[in-house]
Amino acid sequence: MQRTQRLIWITIVLLGILAVSTYMYMQSQSAWQEAYKRKVSEGIINLVQNNPFDRTPVVVIVIDGLRWEEGFGAQEKYIPNIWTKLRPQGTILMNYNIVSPTVTTSVHSAMLTGRISTVPNDGHIRPVFPTFIELYRDARSDFIESRLREIIAPNAGFYRPDTQTRMEIEELANDARNFGPDKTALYLGKDLIYSLNQSSSGHCPDDDVFLIDSLRDIEVYEYFRAKIPDVKPNMVFMNLGDVDEAGHEADWYYYVDTIRWADRLVYQMYLSLQELTRYRDNTIFIVTTDHGRHSPDRGGFPHHGCFCEGCRKSFMLIIGPGIKKNHVSNQYHSELDLAPTIAKALGYEIPSATGSPIMEVFTVAENLPQPCSTEVTKRLAGDIERMESLDAPKLLLESAIKSIPAGKQLD
Repeated sequence: MQRTQRLIWITIVLLGILAVSTYMYMQSQSAWQEAYKRKVSEGIINLVQNNPFDRTPVVVIVIDGLRWEEGFGAQEKYIPNIWTKLRPQGTILMNYNIVSPTVTTSVHSAMLTGRISTVPNDGHIRPVFPTFIELYRDARSDFIESRLREIIAPNAGFYRPDTQTRMEIEELANDARNFGPDKTALYLGKDLIYSLNQSSSGHCPDDDVFLIDSLRDIEVYEYFRAKIPDVKPNMVFMNLGDVDEAGHEADWYYYVDTIRWADRLVYQMYLSLQELTRYRDNTIFIVTTDHGRHSPDRGGFPHHGCFCEGCRKSFMLIIGPGIKKNHVSNQYHSELDLAPTIAKALGYEIPSATGSPIMEVFTVAENLPQPCSTEVTKRLAGDIERMESLDAPKLLLESAIKSIPAGKQLD
C-alpha cells in the first residue's frame, strides 16, 4: 500500500515536472517566435523603407515637337521659366541630337530603351528591347527578393513557425515584393506612344503602369498634380503633346503660345514636387524633347520627320541630387543616352542599350551607386542576341547612323 502511494506521488511529481518543463519550453518557444517575427517584420519594414531603388525619384518630361530654335536656341524668349528658373539648378546639354527617325513613337522608344528605334508611328507596335522603367522595376524586385532570403532565414533547421506566424511573415514579404502600379507611372499626352508602356522583351510581364493617353497638356498636368501626392511614384515619364499639335496647324503664333504654355506647366510641375517632402531637392528632373521641326529650307516649322538640322538638333536639362548646377555640356549626346544615364544614377544596368551614361553631368562620378548585378540583367545580357535578330531594321539604321561623322547633317 505504501509502495503504491509512493509510486503515485512519484508519478505526480514527474508529471508536474514535465508539465512545468513543457510550459517553460512553450513559453520560451513563444517568446522566440515573437522575437523572430519581430525581427523579420523590422527587417522587411526597413527593407521597404530604405530600399536604395526608392531613394531618388525620377521625373522625365518630354515636350513633343519643340524645335531647338524656339527652345534653348531662343533662351528665355519662349521658355522663360525653364531657361531662367530651372536651368541654373542643373546641367544643360547643348550638343544633344536625335539619331532615330524624327517622329514621336521612334524617338520615345529610343529614349526609353537606349536603342535606335524604327517602330511605326502609330502606337500599335511595342519596342523589342526592354525600357529603363521595366528594368528599374525588375532590378528593384530582384534586389528585394535577394534581401528577403537573407531576412527570412531557414532558422537553423529547428524552428517551425506556426501557421499564423508564417502567414504574417508571408504577407509582409509579399508587401515588400509587390512593386505595385503606384511605383512607376506614364502620363502621356499622345496615343501614338500608348504601346511604349511595355516592351515585347518579356522582361516585365505586368502591365500595371498608369497610362493616360490623348490628353491636352493641361490635363496631363492636372492628372500629375492630383496623383503625385497620394501615389508617390518612384519614376514618372510624361509627354506634353500640344506643341507638336500646334506646329502641325501651321499657325506660328499658336505654336509659340503653346511653347510658352508648356514652359509654365513644366515649371509648375517642378514646384509641385518641391512642395512634397518625398521629392523636395531629391528628384532627378529631366526636361527634353523628342524631335524638332523642319529647317526653313526644308519647309519650316509645320512638319518634321527628316534628318535635317531642324529635326535632329535637340536639348536636355537635368536637375537633381548629384547633378552639376549651372553647368553647360557641349559634348555630343543623343536620345540613346537618356536611359543609361538614369540607370547609372540609380544603380542598375541596361545591358541592351547602345547609348552611354552622360557622365559629365554628375558632380562626383565615383560616388554613384554601383550597379546591382541582378538575375534579370544576367538573363537580359544572354537574350540580347535573340532580340537583335528580331530587330534587324534597327541594326541597319544603327549601322548607317554610326557611319555619319558627329555633327554632320543627314538629308
